Amino acid sequence: TYTIPTFWDGENIWKARLVATEPGTWNWSTGSGQTNDSGLDDKSGSFTAEAWTEAEKEVNPNRRGFIRIASNNRTLEYADGTPFFLIGDTWWSALTRTYRWSSSDCISKISFQDAVALRKKQGFNSINIISCFPTDNIKGIWHHSTHGEKVAEDGTTPFQINGDDCDHLCINPGYFQEADRKWQYLWDNGFIIFLESVRRSEAWPNESSIEKDAFVNYTRYVWARWGCYNMIYSWLHMDANQNKSKWSSMIEKCVSQLGPMPYGQLRTAMTPDVGSHVYWNSNIQAGLDIHNITNGNATQNGTAFPELREIFYQENKPGYNIEGFYPDFWNHNSPQGGMSQDEYALFIAYG
Repeated sequence: TYTIPTFWDGENIWKARLVATEPGTWNWSTGSGQTNDSGLDDKSGSFTAEAWTEAEKEVNPNRRGFIRIASNNRTLEYADGTPFFLIGDTWWSALTRTYRWSSSDCISKISFQDAVALRKKQGFNSINIISCFPTDNIKGIWHHSTHGEKVAEDGTTPFQINGDDCDHLCINPGYFQEADRKWQYLWDNGFIIFLESVRRSEAWPNESSIEKDAFVNYTRYVWARWGCYNMIYSWLHMDANQNKSKWSSMIEKCVSQLGPMPYGQLRTAMTPDVGSHVYWNSNIQAGLDIHNITNGNATQNGTAFPELREIFYQENKPGYNIEGFYPDFWNHNSPQGGMSQDEYALFIAYG
């Protein structure tokens, strides 16, 4: 039995996205008197789910079910017990027009579909993505080269924009509708998504209390819309200390009010410099199913390994490196041991 949140999809349309986790007849219902809306209350139905064949699972490993923590509490596996070893790439703004659907005439210089095909051929099975960038385009809070581009391909913003203000109380379904086809495409190609809510540089924590409280509703919306897919969810993209106390209070409300994800997908929260088992307070720790580090990208000194060992031995949860190392990005430092940039990237990934 699953309780699935619904999401608003514009006008008077509400949707629930369901997943049959085993073959057989499934029944669904919306409950009675929940909304006082005759179009939503007291609805029910059923459908029959058929099992995937082994051949179909080989084509798309997502058909093996949602990833979960293995019984050893150290590694991951699909629901059918098949081991899963995450090999990811960072496309933080992949749901925006920085990656156009079928054109390389964009900031990424490669179309979304071609990028998926390339990484799939190279053996990747995961992509790191930030859900949206609410105030980035009006506040100028990330790199100047992407200002105005972290919107849907048709220019739609994720929230209503009023002049120089983002209304966090008013989600714009159009942005998320544009992103839906990218989600489906990644699932069809066997990718697990590492999904983060927003980037820590967003202006959200500095808004009014009612807008900060809307972070819970936004998170629920993202889960309702994309919680049918295989993912690891991060409460925040926190790659540097910025408004930690303000963000922490917002995340704490999400953890306490939302609980687990619809199908038990794994949750974590990105951290700068140290592991998530150290960085976040106990209230947020309650909402972390797996731990992570980001160390290794800028420091280039191998400190990622002792941190991961600490998680392995001290925490009864898996841990992994969200941001390993970007070759040719940190040219002001030379990797340790006389390694080249590419060699060091492999060292951090597999060392």
